[in-house]
Amino acid sequence: MKLFPSKKSVASLVIAAAGMAATVAPASSLAAIGSLSVTGTGQMAVQPDTAVVRLTVEKTDPIPAVARAGVEKPVASLYDGIKKLEIKKDQVKAENISLYPQYHYTEGKRILQGYTARRVVNVNIDDFTLIPKVIDLAMDSGFNGVESLNYDLRDKSAVRKKVRELAVLDATEKAGALADGFKVKLHGINAISYGNNDMDGARPMLLKGMALNAVDEAAQDKAIYEPEQLKFSDSVDVQFRIDDGFPSEKKDD
Repeated sequence: MKLFPSKKSVASLVIAAAGMAATVAPASSLAAIGSLSVTGTGQMAVQPDTAVVRLTVEKTDPIPAVARAGVEKPVASLYDGIKKLEIKKDQVKAENISLYPQYHYTEGKRILQGYTARRVVNVNIDDFTLIPKVIDLAMDSGFNGVESLNYDLRDKSAVRKKVRELAVLDATEKAGALADGFKVKLHGINAISYGNNDMDGARPMLLKGMALNAVDEAAQDKAIYEPEQLKFSDSVDVQFRIDDGFPSEKKDD
């Protein structure tokens, strides 16, 4: 029987089946060997343990320096207030200031209106009860709003390992069940195809793209204190050697 490759071929690892001889088996014995290909999947859902609040501040003024100062002051005020919340300085990252001109058009002519300065500050928070306090502090400091609020997991390695193990176990159980159902026996593995298929990521919440004063307080609290679980998944393709149920024919000398 002709062996066919796995559907997913990002990376293939061919492993010699346990107990196979190093020499090539004669054609008469190969006639009794087939293959069984399965895909094992693993999934887990875990509670996030960290959040990233992305805050934005913008100021427009005819004078570039004034516009720039208009965003620097709120950022400095936010940093001062963050200290009182016992959030470490390295958990607060301010991005570079962007400064660009603002124009309007009248009768086909472009007229300069002023300059807009913009800055984004990302605050990493492990204690979710501090999220509304950080948001309130940002607003009191002169920020315009929250660009996004994402929940995440600090260390994904243990979860990824577990999900991968679940995928391997699932592939093994599927192969065993199919072999039993078709009355054939597994004889080791021909090939394993694994392409780093794990899927996960930060979970965006309701505040994305919304001004803070437009968010219903009850809905905001629900979004903050009841974050959805983060979902992780992985898969692996395995091709097993099987006894196809037909005895090999021996040729007479």
